[in-house]
Amino acid sequence: ARDPELVNAKIATGAVEVFVRDIEILGAAKELPLMVFGDQEYPEETRLRYRFLDLRREEMQRNMTLRSDVVRSMRQRMWGKGFREYQT
Repeated sequence: ARDPELVNAKIATGAVEVFVRDIEILGAAKELPLMVFGDQEYPEETRLRYRFLDLRREEMQRNMTLRSDVVRSMRQRMWGKGFREYQT
């Protein structure tokens, strides 16, 4: 069992503590070309080349959420004024 100050009552396994006796690494991984966590800046070329990693960064998540919210708001306002969106 976990120490009382470490228990997370919000999840079913919040009181579970795991102790590892042995561990075997089956597939070692190389260091990522850019870190997903943290505020480090990377050149645009690197960010575009590893876009799948860049999009996982917190800053990019915020940017994508903001963009989505702005586009949704614009669409709702335009729809309310009688405009329609067609794809051909």
